[in-house]
Amino acid sequence: MDEACIERQRRIPPPDKRMKWAVVTDFDSTITTFDVGDDIVMAFKAAGKKQVEGSYAPGVAVEKWMSEVFGRLAVCPDDLKRHVIRNAETRKKAVRFIKYCREKNIPVEIVSGGLDVYAFPLLAKWKIDVKKYFGRAVFAGTGYLVEYPFLKKRSLCDFKADRVRYYQARGYKVLFMGDGTSDYNAACAADVVFSRQRLYQICRAKGTDTNKLTDFSAPLDFLSSKAQ
Repeated sequence: MDEACIERQRRIPPPDKRMKWAVVTDFDSTITTFDVGDDIVMAFKAAGKKQVEGSYAPGVAVEKWMSEVFGRLAVCPDDLKRHVIRNAETRKKAVRFIKYCREKNIPVEIVSGGLDVYAFPLLAKWKIDVKKYFGRAVFAGTGYLVEYPFLKKRSLCDFKADRVRYYQARGYKVLFMGDGTSDYNAACAADVVFSRQRLYQICRAKGTDTNKLTDFSAPLDFLSSKAQ
């Protein structure tokens, strides 16, 4: 087991009425039912399925992959928006979860390797208004110029963990949700983890405590048991 995870509890901790909670979550395939960025690049022929699968290999930086693949995506933002609005969906009870957190003053932020050009229209459609970190994509005719201003030479993996620690340093326990390889450092830092797909597999392989995320029912039930 990684040293950073040794102190992690093996089960969801019992309710602690004295403790405040915050939420840090991934976006693609966590809030959404599938990876919207992957769907876009395959639908518009910027990458094939094999290339997309390869982007999840150990050592491949999400931010670098997104810059490369969207850099050759010659599809205007309006067409991109129409595609995602038509096809993307939230995971069951995700919107209700966000609404509950807002009502209870539980801080929520989305930290993603995804891009504003497709994520922001979806968040607006679903009326999800939370603090968020996404890559910035500007259409340049033959592709998108992509940057991640918030990283400042840090990796996305480390930045996600930093956001978890940001709330912990301010007296919160943190519930983290994610699905990919870039989420593992944050999972190690968080107090409670709900994971899917590759993150779930990594956590299980490394002995890092996690709960399987199928929809937002379990995270909602967990936070509902906490007095804020």
